[in-house]
Amino acid sequence: MPIIFDNHSYWKDFSLYGERLFFKENSFVYKKGEIGKGIYYIEKGLVKATSINTKGEEILVNISLPQQLIGVQAMDQIVHFS
Repeated sequence: MPIIFDNHSYWKDFSLYGERLFFKENSFVYKKGEIGKGIYYIEKGLVKATSINTKGEEILVNISLPQQLIGVQAMDQIVHFS
């Protein structure tokens, strides 16, 4: 039976094996250049991904919504690009 990754209840089941974290507004989940320490499932709220352009200005890369995963670079131990 194939795993359907669009099924949000499927991802929520994995929370039993993780740690529930809370972040204050405008705080960092992780920063560009860090090696991934884990995958994050967004249960509630929004996560803004930004980067810095060559002029040193912050640019918006993505906005992640509830029931989405972020930090998947942790699976390959690749540094975060944003």
